[in-house]
Amino acid sequence: EIAEKFHQSLLKQGSHPFPLGKNQATIADWVIASNGDGWCRVDDYENLYARGEATPGCTLRILTPLSFRKGVVNSPFPEPKLMFQSWLARWENFAPPNLCLLPEEKLQVAGQVQNSGLAEFLELIGKNVGVADFRLSLKTVDFGNYRIKGSVGMVRLDWHRLAPDICRYLDVLSRFAHFAGCGYKCTMGLGQVTRI
Repeated sequence: EIAEKFHQSLLKQGSHPFPLGKNQATIADWVIASNGDGWCRVDDYENLYARGEATPGCTLRILTPLSFRKGVVNSPFPEPKLMFQSWLARWENFAPPNLCLLPEEKLQVAGQVQNSGLAEFLELIGKNVGVADFRLSLKTVDFGNYRIKGSVGMVRLDWHRLAPDICRYLDVLSRFAHFAGCGYKCTMGLGQVTRI
C-alpha cells in the first residue's frame, strides 16, 4: 500500500530531471520485481510477528559487510547479543505498540539499555544464544575518508536452550533482520542480512 502510494507520487511529479552522476535522469516508471531469490519483498510487522515460531535457531546470510562499533574500534564478527540488540532496538522503535516484544520497556537511541528488563533480556541472549557454525570472510568497504571492515557469508545461530516464548521472539527478530539490517552503518548499506 505504501509502495503503491509512493509510486503514484513519483509519477505525479512528472518527469523533472535530476542529476545522476554526470547525467540528467527522469523517472518514467517504477516496478517492484523479484528474481525469485527472496531479496526483494514487502512485509509488515503483523505478518512477521504471526509467522514467529519457537525454533531452536536459524541460519543467516550476511550479504554486505557487517561490523559493530565497540568504543573506537569496529568488531567484524557477528556476535549474537549485538545482532539481537540491533534488531530489537529497531523493532521496538518502529513496530506497532501492540506488537512490541518488550512492551513495558523503552529503548534509547543506538540501543543503549536504560532499564533492567531490557538488560536482563540481552543478558539472557548473551548467555544462551551462540554461533553454531559460520563461513565468513572479511571485506573492506572504502568510504573515501575511511574504511570499514566487516564480515560477509553465513552464520548459524543456536538458541535451543531457551524457553519457547523467547525462542519465538528470537525467530521473529531474525526474520525482521531482512528489513532492518544489522550493526554499524546499516543505513549506508552495510550489515544487510537475510535468513536462509
